[in-house]
Amino acid sequence: MGKILNAEEGTHIVENYSFKAFDDDTFVDTTPKEEVEEDTSSTTPSPSPPPISDKHFQVMEQLLKKSDDISNTIIKLEQALSNKDEQCQKRIDEIKESNYKFGYNEGYNEAKRELENRVNEHLSKLIESLHKIDKVYQDYQNKAENIEKELVAVAVDIAQEVIAKELSKHSKEIALSLTKELINDIKEATKIEIKVNPLDYDYVKDKINLDKITIKPDNAISPGGVVLISDAGNIEAQVGDRFKAIKNHILDKG
Repeated sequence: MGKILNAEEGTHIVENYSFKAFDDDTFVDTTPKEEVEEDTSSTTPSPSPPPISDKHFQVMEQLLKKSDDISNTIIKLEQALSNKDEQCQKRIDEIKESNYKFGYNEGYNEAKRELENRVNEHLSKLIESLHKIDKVYQDYQNKAENIEKELVAVAVDIAQEVIAKELSKHSKEIALSLTKELINDIKEATKIEIKVNPLDYDYVKDKINLDKITIKPDNAISPGGVVLISDAGNIEAQVGDRFKAIKNHILDKG
C-alpha cells in the first residue's frame, strides 16, 4: 500500500511497496482448536500479489485527494449547518420573545379596556342612581315643605279661632291694651282719633280721658281691634288682620 507524506501541504506521494512473504511460523494462532487431521494429500502454495503500476499510484493519489476535499467540504458544511442552527434558534427565540411581549401587551391592554368599561358602566349606574335619589329627595323636600306650610297655616287658623273665642270674652280689655300701646307709639301727635268696635267703645272711652284723643265706635272694627288716625300717621291694630298677615307670610316664605 502507499505511504502518505507531506500531509500539511495536502499532497500525497505514493511509493512502491513490495509485499513481504511470511513463513508459516510467523503468525501463531493461540486460539484453542479441535484437533484436525492434516490433509497432506494436496497443498497448493499461495500465489504472490501482482506488482502495483504507476497508473494505479496516480489513481490512488487522486482518490486520496478527493477524499481530503470531501472531508474539508463536509467539515465546512457541518460548520455552516451549525451556524445556521444557531441563527435559526436565535431567530426562534427572538420571535418567541416578540410574540410573548406582543401577547402580554395585548392582554394587558385588553384587560385594561375591559376594566375601564366595567368601571365606566358602574359609574354611569351610580350617577343615574344618585340622580334618582336626588329627585326623590327633592320631591320629598317639596312635599315636606308643603306639609309644613299647611300645618303652620292650620296652626294659625286654630290659634286664630282660639284667640277669637278669647276676644269674644275679653275684647274690651284687649282693645284698651292696644289703644294704650298705639298712643305710646305716636306721642308726638297733637290730634288723635281712635276707632273701636261698639262692644268695646264704652269701656275704652271710660279708661282713656285725654283732650287730644277722640274715641268713636265703628262696626267695621272687629271686637278687640283698634284703628288710630292722627296727624303723625295712621295705625291699624286688629288681631284678625295680624293673623292673616302672619299666615300669608308663612305660606309665601321659601
